[in-house]
Amino acid sequence: CSVSLAGARSMLPKLIVFDLDACLWSPEKLDLNEPPNPETVKFFDGASRVLKRLLFDRKFRGLRIAVTSGTREPWYAHQCLDVLPIDPERSETMGQLVSFRELHRSE
Repeated sequence: CSVSLAGARSMLPKLIVFDLDACLWSPEKLDLNEPPNPETVKFFDGASRVLKRLLFDRKFRGLRIAVTSGTREPWYAHQCLDVLPIDPERSETMGQLVSFRELHRSE
């Protein structure tokens, strides 16, 4: 029995939600004394592989990505999303892949 691309697509979720600090990247804001940039903040290897697959694999087209995080510094999370490339050899950032952001201040 084979599953067509359309059939496989119907078995995929419509939305994937990621937590941020300590799940997608490191270090967390509290460990950094400067604004985040691609040299100081890095995706974890597993997260990087998943994000690349979501970006480049045709079967995931149309799938929506959301991020959520409670942080003392929401600006840090927004900046990480907007400057960290998913693939260093290309220009797409995590922020371009994300459809929804729920980043709120928490202590």
